[in-house]
Amino acid sequence: MKHFKTLLAAFVIFTTPLMAQDSTQGKVNYIVTMNLHANLKPDQLQYKDALPEFIDREIVFLFKGKHGLIKSIETASEGSEVEVKVKIGNEDGVTYVDMDAKKNLQLINVDGKQFLHKGDTKKVEDVKEVETGETKNILGYACKKVISKNGKDKTTYWYTTTLPILGGAFGIMSGKGLILELESPLFSFKAKSLQFEKIADADVLPPKGVKEAE
Repeated sequence: MKHFKTLLAAFVIFTTPLMAQDSTQGKVNYIVTMNLHANLKPDQLQYKDALPEFIDREIVFLFKGKHGLIKSIETASEGSEVEVKVKIGNEDGVTYVDMDAKKNLQLINVDGKQFLHKGDTKKVEDVKEVETGETKNILGYACKKVISKNGKDKTTYWYTTTLPILGGAFGIMSGKGLILELESPLFSFKAKSLQFEKIADADVLPPKGVKEAE
């Protein structure tokens, strides 16, 4: 009996880490920094001095197999005389990611009815991407650096191919791997944590019966 207990204890010790390493499902928590001043429209510039230049918020990317879901966060700027609501991601709060089809579906409400709106993930011909050859570790994962240019706009991001995941915060679909860090003139984000855990199919798949609209 004592020998059986010893074997059972060893089984628990050695199998628990293996069970925890199911890299096909889990979640990534990102810290997103929005440049409020850079995002203001011409008719909103009058509020520039009343707003902080940057705000930091969190966004969550759930993934399971080749499907994912991005939870947007709505917040109000603090410490300013003008209240401005800032929406991160889809304004209705949910964006579904189909990694195989390389497309995003935003759940939107129109006149009380729900629709799935296909996000634009097509590559723009004018965008030029260059892998610099630089690498660094983010959360223990080896990442490669890419510089993307579209005219005068420049975006830098770091991605890893260690995990079988495409995309990142905001549903950005690089087609290369999981984006863990990105910098652009309007916003930036960086993965704060990555956990492997059980994710229900219903959490990452669009609801049945909801029509897809272009």
